[in-house]
Amino acid sequence: MRFASLVLLLTSCLTTREEYDALVLRALDGDGDGFFALEHDGSDCDDEDPAVNPDAEEVCDLQDNDCDGQQDEGFTVLWYLDADGDGYGDPASPFEGCTPPARYVNRGEDCDDADPNLNPGTLWYYDYDRDGYGIETPRQYACEPPEGYARLLGDCDDYDEATHPGADEPCDEAVDYNCDGEVGYSDGDGDGVPACEDCDDTRDDVGPGAAELCDALDNDCDRDVDEGAKRSFYRDLDGDDYGDALTSQQACEAPIGWVDDDSDCDDTDALVSPGQEEYFEEQSDGGSWDYNCDGFNEKRYGEQDEVCELNTTTGACDGEGYYLPVPACGKPGNLLSCGDDCSSPSGITDVIQPCR
Repeated sequence: MRFASLVLLLTSCLTTREEYDALVLRALDGDGDGFFALEHDGSDCDDEDPAVNPDAEEVCDLQDNDCDGQQDEGFTVLWYLDADGDGYGDPASPFEGCTPPARYVNRGEDCDDADPNLNPGTLWYYDYDRDGYGIETPRQYACEPPEGYARLLGDCDDYDEATHPGADEPCDEAVDYNCDGEVGYSDGDGDGVPACEDCDDTRDDVGPGAAELCDALDNDCDRDVDEGAKRSFYRDLDGDDYGDALTSQQACEAPIGWVDDDSDCDDTDALVSPGQEEYFEEQSDGGSWDYNCDGFNEKRYGEQDEVCELNTTTGACDGEGYYLPVPACGKPGNLLSCGDDCSSPSGITDVIQPCR
């Protein structure tokens, strides 16, 4: 059409040969990048974008910049799901592409993608006596525990496995076995429990009989941490604030990428969740019409009796819907559309039935 218009222009005007050649070139090369459009037997696959042509350099933008029939060739990299949000992905969950999906990173060395405290950047402390508590130096960074190292710091005697934070401390010995700075019957934290019976005599919220809190401490001195105080969190892979009931963990606070709601029926599609109020003309990525997770396929429009009526209670115009037969989800039908004041109803053909 553009070339035909040019011919009409040329036949109605007097031009020089140079002007004629320039006009023809402009018609065949719409974006001026020196390559003719495909419809004019050229090689430019997008004649409206001068950055796209056979001589262009391919970049990572989900387009075929150099017109070779491929997108982003040479730019695809491996990405890995980082479910715990620690910056390291699960090597068993790779994705190859130019642009990563949500919560994917380009490092796949995580040995436990459900624990943000375990990754190649985790710091381990030298633990000579193997009592689970280390000293300041030497130290190592590793995902798996190195031989002879512990995650916890605070050992005040690393040559005695009976001496470490939380250890039993006899009342008749003047030895600080639990590394709290107190011995015997002294009560350093003033909680009424002597140091020899208190697993941490530096805190008044820690001692036998204290309430267990979700604070990563053994508050009641029973050798368990946060028992009964942790909550359940569920992985929210698609970032819609609704989690997958089949993938959970116990924690004090929600880790990155985890929520306390377990009602998502498709955790791979952010459009699918119990909070979805919109209707859609195509099935979800999971092949379902149940976008709001209520177990039903709810059609946007029902049957229409070819009458638009003003609802005197609500002030709205009722009656919008399909003429019979009412189409199934994603199928076309003839729709009656009522105006806001019911004064101008109109029929529209081949309207897709949206559902949720």
